[in-house]
Amino acid sequence: MHGALLAAAAAVTTTAQPSAAGDLEALWRRLWEGLQRSGHLYVLAFGIIFVAFVTRRLIAGLLLQWLARWSRSTRTELDDRIVEAIRRPLSFAIVVLGLALAGAVLPLSAEVEAVFDRLITVLAIGLVGWVAINLCDVVAYLVEQLTDRTASSLDDQLVPIVRRSLKLFVGLMAFILIVQNLGYPIGALLAGFSIGGAAIALASQDTLANVFGSVVIFVDRPFQIGDWIEVEGLEGVVEEVGLRSTRIRTFAKTLITVPNSKIAHKAINNYSRMPKRRVKQVIGIGYDTEPARVRAVVHAFRTILREDERVDQQFWMVHFSDFGASSLDIFVYYFTKTTAWAEYMQVKEEISLRFMETLERMGVEIAFPTRTVYLRQDAPLEKPPLEAWEAVEGPAGSSPPAPADADAADDG
Repeated sequence: MHGALLAAAAAVTTTAQPSAAGDLEALWRRLWEGLQRSGHLYVLAFGIIFVAFVTRRLIAGLLLQWLARWSRSTRTELDDRIVEAIRRPLSFAIVVLGLALAGAVLPLSAEVEAVFDRLITVLAIGLVGWVAINLCDVVAYLVEQLTDRTASSLDDQLVPIVRRSLKLFVGLMAFILIVQNLGYPIGALLAGFSIGGAAIALASQDTLANVFGSVVIFVDRPFQIGDWIEVEGLEGVVEEVGLRSTRIRTFAKTLITVPNSKIAHKAINNYSRMPKRRVKQVIGIGYDTEPARVRAVVHAFRTILREDERVDQQFWMVHFSDFGASSLDIFVYYFTKTTAWAEYMQVKEEISLRFMETLERMGVEIAFPTRTVYLRQDAPLEKPPLEAWEAVEGPAGSSPPAPADADAADDG
């Protein structure tokens, strides 16, 4: 019973699908019969393949090494990169050429010849794609030479992006051509790519938004590598700008990764592009300072700023500005020529110390929040009689006299 079931299953399998083992056995049988009829041609084909391998070794050992030495002797680096890009693919191309010549010599059947020709075509496409991918590094090198001539360092980040994009495009095109030559319908493959691309696009909307954000950053150039920026309260130095995110090194030495989509839609404060740095101070002095002494303090502060070469002289001001809650406020406003943080703090410190020395020399105290309480034990302050003010301004509640011309108009 069991043997009958196996026989039935074998019969069904044979009827539904040809046996792969039988096809392979038939192919080997035809190859062996051809070898018996045309043995000298097979010997010639193997000789061609052997010569191709020997030639590959000679070219790789002599010609390509001579090209490498010659390219190193030139002043430019471009030829070195081109030789390096074609060196290995060229050596393998000789082997593929040998295989193609060997296949042309052999008396292959139509089916075998079609398979062999398709194999040679796939290898040729692979070699061309290999050379093209290596030449992408040469193109990236040329782009890098162009970006080095610009003042911005942000476009330097384009070099790896250009390199990866070109290699991805070339690899995809080579894959499509190989699949097409293997007999698969290219239309169905592209349709599959379209459906898969739509699904990926729906699933990665944030990623696409970040990519477009990186394009905006590269086009508008609101900052470059090494700039000190502030975005949404995040402050630090830009270290890297990628396709998805921007990395900012804070002054606490932590690394913050911000998606490019957020940076593209937010206000960016770029401190590195300040032509000069501002100092804004309000210095309060005591209320017991006489007006003449306040005027002298203001004049002394102005002299300090005027004589300091580190202060930008295009615009600065020192004024007695307000009567504060517990001080007489002197407003100081100026710019330093340097924008470096350490140098800026040094200039601000030295000028502030000179202000303190000036106040000390003039006997003026720096005010601080105080409250003065008077305990009155003597007689109350005598006030002048109200009649004295009425003699000047008229009796309380009386109307002011009418103009002379108004009286004349009434008489008329």
